[in-house]
Amino acid sequence: MPKRHAKSRQTAELIDFLLSNHGAPELPQGRRGVGFLTLAACALVIGLALSHGVAAGSAAPSDIAAAARNAVIKARGLDPERTLIEAQAPDARLRLSACDRPLTTSRLDARPGARRETVRVACTGSSPWKVYVPVTVSQFEQVVTIERNLPRGHVLTQADLGSRKLDASRLPGGYLLRAEDAVGHVLTQSVAAGGVLKPNQLKADDAIRRGQAVALISGAGPVAIRMGGVALNSAPVGGRIRARNASSGAIVEGIALNEAEVRVTGRR
Repeated sequence: MPKRHAKSRQTAELIDFLLSNHGAPELPQGRRGVGFLTLAACALVIGLALSHGVAAGSAAPSDIAAAARNAVIKARGLDPERTLIEAQAPDARLRLSACDRPLTTSRLDARPGARRETVRVACTGSSPWKVYVPVTVSQFEQVVTIERNLPRGHVLTQADLGSRKLDASRLPGGYLLRAEDAVGHVLTQSVAAGGVLKPNQLKADDAIRRGQAVALISGAGPVAIRMGGVALNSAPVGGRIRARNASSGAIVEGIALNEAEVRVTGRR
């Protein structure tokens, strides 16, 4: 039987069933056929019945996607205000049966900070099923950017820096959140305006410069000895430095404490 005829027959049978069970308004004598109000009532009942059957008989793709999304938010402790979490709903044509138990979730290939991962959503009820839902995480941060083209060796100032809200998961080279963490540092390479400032593009500015007079400090506490010296290389605070003792001419090694003092750690 052609599909169109089969559908017509099914519709007619459904109408007969509804009329026989729910009744129909009586028509004045002499009227032939089914009245307009009867048809309208049947159409309404059929529509409600069919829509109720779809909602009750199949799982909503949006509910499955929401379960996957919530699993990622909870596991990673994400802030929905700063993070966009997108879960791809399964194809509605799958017609997964409605689950009579709460959906369960488990994360697959989950790596810390990963932009993409997969969540298995499953029904363990009377009609079990499972699907795999791709989830994409975009975490936005206000990151430090460069306001103008700058050469290698430039010492950064506040005027050189700006900020933009970007998807941090797309910045594999890292980023800075505060401009003050970059001010006073030296660029290790030239940078272009509008780019994101990366930690590996910075080095601390030298606190002590080669040829500078410094105080050499040996020992600690009340027995510390201070001697005059000359720096033989440049170094930032905390950096290794060599210096010549101004009195003996001996070359010592130490750590730059500040812009004028070196803690002696040994001799060359």
